[in-house]
Amino acid sequence: MVTIWLNNFLFLNAMNWEQYSFVISGKCRKNVLFVLDIERTPTQIAKITKMHTSHVSRALAELVEKNAAICLTPKNIVGKIYALTKEGKEIKRHLEESDGKKEIVIKR
Repeated sequence: MVTIWLNNFLFLNAMNWEQYSFVISGKCRKNVLFVLDIERTPTQIAKITKMHTSHVSRALAELVEKNAAICLTPKNIVGKIYALTKEGKEIKRHLEESDGKKEIVIKR
């Protein structure tokens, strides 16, 4: 979340549009974001989305870098658990409202 001044008006808790744009520009990132409604491991996310674990891990690393997700067990080498941050939840909420969807795109 960011604070924006526009024409001397203060907008608190405005969407970070660069962060939002980054998330929606990648199908993998968007799918991972939708699956993180609860805390999950990369393997669990890969099974749900039918994506390769390496793609899920890369998407998670990108989401963590952009502060949309957080690793709850960073010291673990295997079985890391991820969750959405406040910003990630806001992005997800906005996506659900704008797309009218709550489902992820699953490859067959």
